[in-house]
Amino acid sequence: MGSFSVCVHIDRQRYPAIQTGMKSCRNEYQQYELQWPLEDIDVGDFDKIWQEHCEDEQSLSEYACAMRLLAVDHWKKTTPSDHDRIEWCRRTCYEFFRGGGLLKCLEKDDRRRQHTLGGATNGENCETERKRMKLKTADYNTIRLPFTSKIRLLDVGSCYNPFMEFEDFLAIGIDIVPAVESVFKCDFLNLQVQEPLQLAPDTIDTFLRGSLRSPLERVPREIFHVVVFSLLLSYFPSPYQRWICCQKAHELLALNGLC
Repeated sequence: MGSFSVCVHIDRQRYPAIQTGMKSCRNEYQQYELQWPLEDIDVGDFDKIWQEHCEDEQSLSEYACAMRLLAVDHWKKTTPSDHDRIEWCRRTCYEFFRGGGLLKCLEKDDRRRQHTLGGATNGENCETERKRMKLKTADYNTIRLPFTSKIRLLDVGSCYNPFMEFEDFLAIGIDIVPAVESVFKCDFLNLQVQEPLQLAPDTIDTFLRGSLRSPLERVPREIFHVVVFSLLLSYFPSPYQRWICCQKAHELLALNGLC
């Protein structure tokens, strides 16, 4: 069984605070209206386009500060909690890991496995398969129930790491140009994924708290419980680059993780 994925599309017509906020901060990033986010381009060297984009640190820094202002001073104050993107992510993670969501997914996966192995009449084979799968997956890279630890969350394109305020999360924020020091500078598209850490969960928490440094260039695979893309993928100039990001997020998730 692989990691689970939950996708949400933010409809700006349903969330007028986003449109209003964009207008209120127009002076801060008016220069980006024609080039930001990067639109799909039919031809061109996409890697070169992205590299040149990342090298424009002055413009990116101005944009990051403007987006933090927009999120903290406008969206957070004017958006109802049930429409707030950060609160939605927090609530979804909590329901998945502590509210029965993961259990439902595991039960559904078990029913699918039973069907594949011959249904209820083949219960012995199904039990054998469950034991085999358990032996194949180590505790260090598998999320098991009951889930009692902090939720290790990677926020890609974080800007200012809003998930740090929640005690249930061990939140790691990354961005190509962070707006605050608590976010690691990182180009996720070119982040190197290394072999997993074969460590106990509390030791992995300690590693994340104390061993990461900016600029972040490599991270062990299967280390996070959740990977969040919030208004991220549309900034890449090609669908292939977006696919690379989704693939990389899956590699960074522990088994039964959420993206």
